[in-house]
Amino acid sequence: MIREMRGTGRLMAMLLCGSGLRLMECCHLRVKDVDLDRRELLVRHGKGGHDGVTMLPESLVAPLDIHLATPALAVALRRHAHVRDA
Repeated sequence: MIREMRGTGRLMAMLLCGSGLRLMECCHLRVKDVDLDRRELLVRHGKGGHDGVTMLPESLVAPLDIHLATPALAVALRRHAHVRDA
């Protein structure tokens, strides 16, 4: 099923399966929660309201790196951060 998916939805599905994230944990991931060098994801307010760390599969490092380098994503994240800070 994931093979048929494209774009952000595919990346999210791969994170759900590969990292063991729950859907809302994946939806709430922020750029600063992704550590590509250490292959880790910081999960904030996970099950039971606790923060934790989970592994980032090697197969997702390159796709996440490309996704995070996308200019449209950077603009959207800045806009979202500006709205939240207001």
